[in-house]
Amino acid sequence: MTQDDLRGLDALLERMDGIDDDDARQAARELLERDPENPEALFCLADRADLSHDEGEARKYLERAVTELRRRIDGKPRLDDPEGRLLAVALERLAFNALLTDDDERTLALAEELIDFDDDDETLGRTLLYRSLMALGRFREILERSLAEADDVLFALHGRALALFCLSGPGPEASRALWDAIALEPDLPYYLLQYWEVPDSGSDDDEEQQAWEICNLAGLLSEPWLADEDRMGWFATAAVLFGYLTDRLPDWVIDEARPHMERAGILAVLEMVQAQMEALLQEKEQITLEEMDEMALKLLREMSDLSGQS
Repeated sequence: MTQDDLRGLDALLERMDGIDDDDARQAARELLERDPENPEALFCLADRADLSHDEGEARKYLERAVTELRRRIDGKPRLDDPEGRLLAVALERLAFNALLTDDDERTLALAEELIDFDDDDETLGRTLLYRSLMALGRFREILERSLAEADDVLFALHGRALALFCLSGPGPEASRALWDAIALEPDLPYYLLQYWEVPDSGSDDDEEQQAWEICNLAGLLSEPWLADEDRMGWFATAAVLFGYLTDRLPDWVIDEARPHMERAGILAVLEMVQAQMEALLQEKEQITLEEMDEMALKLLREMSDLSGQS
């Protein structure tokens, strides 16, 4: 390849990174005429197809890009290498596409390939893996994998809680697992159960952007947790108890939950726990929201398990 050829390729790559969609697509097509399976060009066309809401076309381009990247990469892909990073993004997008079409086996296979070279958990590979295992009902595998994790992984903790509930019922072990999951992302249940409004996705505010990300994660978990009334009721009970103590519940949720808690004998116990928490809070001059959450979870763990047994 001559220097002129290389300069021409570089120019096309620069055009593909441009803001103008039509120009980027044209540059990608010209690049494919010179290099028929160029992964950057295929990825560019897939990206622009996503913007035009043509998921089928995007998937075909991504599949071609993944096939070519697998062929080009010698040995194990690396995320600090441009081709390895592009492969990771393409696998992630294909996995989400499979998830949205309820192809959970394919989601799982793509997630497995992704986490195989994502040693530092930089992608959503583990999120997709546990989400697909939950959808497939492979609860014993979830327990085995989640217990082997070196660090806390949000979807592994939710998967473990759901697995223990489905395999053994709402006993102490399942309850502890659910409190662990809530502790890692305390706001997630309130988006999942639609107790809170969806954040503004277009906001420039950092807190609003973080809330939007949590809301998206909640959306991925909603189907496994809301699959039947038993799961939903158990999960909602935990959310209401924790939200009651940490002032996360809207008034309408409290009004709806109060009669049920009174009939179940939970309200009196919860008010006693709340009194304990208020006494502890009075001992501190200042307390952060994180410290308040930790205090509430500690008291809830000691109160009872979520089957209602002391």
